[in-house]
Amino acid sequence: MNKIFTILCSLFFVCANADNKPDSLYKLLTQRIHDTTRVNVYNELCWPVYAFSNTDSSIKYGNLAIELSQKSRDTTRLVVAYRRLGIAYINIADHKKALECQQKSYDLAKAIGLKKGMASALNNLSVIYLNISDFKTAIDYSIQSQKIQEELKDASNLFNAYYNTGLLFKSINDLISAKIYYYKAFAIADKKKNSNEKAFALSGLANILKKENKLDSAYYYFFKAEQWFKKENHLQGLEEVYVNIGSLYSEDKRTKDNANLKKALEYYSMALKINEQYTNKLTKANIMGNIAVIYNNLHNIDSAIIYAHKAIDLAKESNDNAEIVYSSMLLSDAYFEKGNFQQSIKYLKLHVLMKDSVYNYEKQKEISQKQMRFEFEKKTIADSLKVSEDKKITQEKLKQEATIRYSLFFFLALLIMFSYIMFNRFKIIKNQKQIIEIQKNKVDEKQKEILDSINYAKRIQSTILDNQIVMKDFFSDHFIYFKPKDIVSGDFYWAHRKSNFYYLAVCDSTGHGVPGAFMSLLNIGFLNEAINDNGIEKPNEIFDYVRNRLIQSVSKEEQKDGFDGILICIDVISREITYAAANNKPILISNNEIIVQNVDKMPVGKGERTESFELYHLNAKQGDILFLYTDGYADQFGGPKGKKFKYKQLNELLLNMNHTPFASQKAMLSETFENWQGDLEQVDDVCIVGIKV
Repeated sequence: MNKIFTILCSLFFVCANADNKPDSLYKLLTQRIHDTTRVNVYNELCWPVYAFSNTDSSIKYGNLAIELSQKSRDTTRLVVAYRRLGIAYINIADHKKALECQQKSYDLAKAIGLKKGMASALNNLSVIYLNISDFKTAIDYSIQSQKIQEELKDASNLFNAYYNTGLLFKSINDLISAKIYYYKAFAIADKKKNSNEKAFALSGLANILKKENKLDSAYYYFFKAEQWFKKENHLQGLEEVYVNIGSLYSEDKRTKDNANLKKALEYYSMALKINEQYTNKLTKANIMGNIAVIYNNLHNIDSAIIYAHKAIDLAKESNDNAEIVYSSMLLSDAYFEKGNFQQSIKYLKLHVLMKDSVYNYEKQKEISQKQMRFEFEKKTIADSLKVSEDKKITQEKLKQEATIRYSLFFFLALLIMFSYIMFNRFKIIKNQKQIIEIQKNKVDEKQKEILDSINYAKRIQSTILDNQIVMKDFFSDHFIYFKPKDIVSGDFYWAHRKSNFYYLAVCDSTGHGVPGAFMSLLNIGFLNEAINDNGIEKPNEIFDYVRNRLIQSVSKEEQKDGFDGILICIDVISREITYAAANNKPILISNNEIIVQNVDKMPVGKGERTESFELYHLNAKQGDILFLYTDGYADQFGGPKGKKFKYKQLNELLLNMNHTPFASQKAMLSETFENWQGDLEQVDDVCIVGIKV
């Protein structure tokens, strides 16, 4: 991922004159001045003094200008106040408030016949709709603004209109038309000797040259624009050009040793530093995302993860779904490389989810762009026809044959132009479809790699569980009903014999899926360590030991990972049965009655209680049935009302089927579970072990 980001800020970027300093304006406010002068000062402080350096102050003085203009009923200055406050909201991407202000400015200007004010508001409205990708409305306002400004011969606002139209054509990838309007804008700025306007025009041309792979020329224009912005201290212009230079360096593959990537990182960092001064979250999210890409390409995975997280957080606040798509894929790849498969899967799911919404948005954007081009051509035709009609009225001797000939030629040219547009649209749609297919294949490939890794983990876990099962050597009658929620399980069963003691455990580790499987393997390892390496024999002391090992290993940051479970110990010589129980309790069926056993209500791991586990004795006689289970079966939602199965119903099921063969009992448990679950999702891992004493 190497996203190119261009800041679409307000195009009223004629910055404050060097002599127009806030100190002199503040000094005026301390004096006794007329309301008209005070409104003018407020408007100047709103824009241009604080427009690009302190948005909060810009909004503050804009509101003061509106309040005082309304109080003094000065409509002319109220038009200016609403327009300048709207620019402040454009700069922080608050499109709703920006639209309200610019629309009010236009309506007031129209009411008093102030054409210059109407043109300025229309141009700003065009910028807002361009920023939210409503291209049809943007071109409509841009054309209206151009017509008024050409009539007034207003060079300042005409520059903005030409530059805005260049952005519109660049947005639909019509590079030739975009160049024409950028050159028109530059010519006006050069005639006025306005450095800021020239810098924006050059920056726009540099972006076109980059698209045409004329990289050296693009560098030259960007650096020239940077010089002019620095000279005028135009912060938002500098931020935009730094982002564009960073993007250019990141795509320039003509150097070795990652030199251009490091240069790109330097310019993105400078853009980020400027952004901190007025905090545009949409812009900041894209810069963070670009920095994350650079770190990823430099193989600095930890830094890439940090910046990608920041980009996603900011993108969520500013509803920038495209940035979420890019950064979530980067995070998935980064976490996969670090071996954190849970986080990798999490962000892969987020990427797939958000990719669909972005795809739908891009398709809608395509339609809007197509409509925009058509509307622009239609308006141009309408204007041309109107001119022809005027000439026809003033030139009465115009021959009918010439009119027909010109009309046929005109419509033939229109047909050719429309055919070209449709052909160009078809090529773009085809290319976009190929890009989408490539991205989809990458996602499918990555998902397959992750699933293959998890299935391999399942084989490892199954091998460990099967190797531990020595139950058949000790119990002639038994069954194991084991049903993981995901491919691998947090529930586990474990059997072991040492000397004259036989151990059997059924436990529920924290979590399920990959995290649960990791915990189950860790817990089995600690059980083996307690018995084999440390010679501990009593079940309660084994649980105490495992709890201490878990706290030392995985609970250093207040995490409460561990397991609930039952560990029974049978003395092969004396036939005495002892056990320890953490939250889960064994169920003994004797003489067709359920005898519920004692339990310690605390987990094997960090919990509320810290006392040692109790050693309990199981008074069972030959022929009794003992069931050990986790909570997954009882907690399953289903049945006619979608409720939990619950422990009472499970115990009754075990009691009713205890006289049947163990193979049948397992089948009955499976069938009952499947019928109860129905179409609902399995909520947890399930493990039930039954043995005949």
